[in-house]
Amino acid sequence: MHGILLQHPMGEHIDERAAFEAIAPEKDVDGVTFASFATMSFGLPGFVSCTSGGIMRLPDENDVDVSGKR
Repeated sequence: MHGILLQHPMGEHIDERAAFEAIAPEKDVDGVTFASFATMSFGLPGFVSCTSGGIMRLPDENDVDVSGKR
């Protein structure tokens, strides 16, 4: 499976929202399109945002207890 992660901020000459919406929802691995965000919000099957999903997975994969941590 392949996905697209669009880095931002972008140059002022680029319409960032239009660039995000140009990503097909089935390729949107960071939940930046309206369709992907709605899918995540309603708990429907699809990608979890790769950035936050990866951050949440790191402690689990490394047996780090984060309870009570700030």
